[in-house]
Amino acid sequence: MTQKELFEQKNIYLTSPGIELLPEIIGFLGYGNYQYDDKNTRDDVLSTLKILLELDVIYIFKWLNNPELNKKTMSIDEILSTIDRLWFKGAEYPDIYGIVMFGPQKWYIDNLRKMGLSDTTDWKWFVNNKIGDLEKWIKTNAPKKTNHNNI
Repeated sequence: MTQKELFEQKNIYLTSPGIELLPEIIGFLGYGNYQYDDKNTRDDVLSTLKILLELDVIYIFKWLNNPELNKKTMSIDEILSTIDRLWFKGAEYPDIYGIVMFGPQKWYIDNLRKMGLSDTTDWKWFVNNKIGDLEKWIKTNAPKKTNHNNI
């Protein structure tokens, strides 16, 4: 996944502030639950997460099955490395589900709500009709520096 691909219409739901778990990202990338152990699936998920973290639209809300990690401040590379390590060979849905939970960065959700986003708004419609160029909007509205581990 490249940043350009992330903002294509077919991938727009990956930028939704409602993305919370790895299985959601896997599904939005077009993979099924039988592909959780596939190298391409893992690579696509990790590259997508890298972009979302670099854009500061998500943060680690909670490490679900490894609460000791919740006390650590990590760089983006450390976050990705940790997810990669916890995503063991042969992992299935419960394993993937229990790795990590994401949340939208405060600046992201606050600015989207100011523009009229609600819990029932269709994300694709909202981006197309209220925002337009989401990539440009993010770059314009993102704070200069945020904490990737806002626990």
